[in-house]
Amino acid sequence: MGIFRNGNEKSVKLNICGLTKESNIMICSIVKIDAVSFAVNEKEREAKADKLSLNEVKQLISKVHKPLSSIILTKKTDFTELDNLINILQPDAIQLLEENIPIDTVKRLFEKHQKTEFIQTVYLKPEHPVQKIKKQVDSFLHHIDAVSVDLSMVNIEKSMNWMICGEIIRYIKKQGKQGIMAGELNAEDIETAVKIAKPDMISIQARACAQHKETKEILHRTIDNSKLVTVARLIANLNDRKTV
Repeated sequence: MGIFRNGNEKSVKLNICGLTKESNIMICSIVKIDAVSFAVNEKEREAKADKLSLNEVKQLISKVHKPLSSIILTKKTDFTELDNLINILQPDAIQLLEENIPIDTVKRLFEKHQKTEFIQTVYLKPEHPVQKIKKQVDSFLHHIDAVSVDLSMVNIEKSMNWMICGEIIRYIKKQGKQGIMAGELNAEDIETAVKIAKPDMISIQARACAQHKETKEILHRTIDNSKLVTVARLIANLNDRKTV
């Protein structure tokens, strides 16, 4: 069973982004989180706590076992580089973070890597009206499995963000694809956000489960597994109540 294909019909799926330790992956598996995402460090000398080397990501993906799925996050846009990344890491899915990736690149990857699921990211921005985002979605709709609507670039009242996100996700669903809600979500927001936006999946940054927000730069030492459990239980409760 895939994340978005082949009958995964949970009301709301949960993805934890930016994990860096095997122990956190094990907890995610135990509490039935659906997917974990890994950010590849794509720039030399870039030191960020939640970005890992290619070898580190490969090792962590090897520890991800069904029904838990692995997703890699990348800003790459070149077909050859993306093709190599998929061949080396063998993820269950790849999330394309760059909005302006050539459509032909997405099409070629989708056709070549038929066992890999593809997620395209769109960003909710003040200068991007909903209609423009819908047209953007239309352009690559036939070559992806899901669309992630990222809210991290807008700074307006949260409930308004979620309402706009919900409009975009409804449009995505009408086109037969699945919609993901991502960006600046935390355990306190989840229930309300899901009720308003009705996504197929919620993506939460692992740093939202850190023990202390001020220690994000040492994320790999501060992830609180109990918070991962709390988030998983919230989603499980929403599914039990068939909130969406």
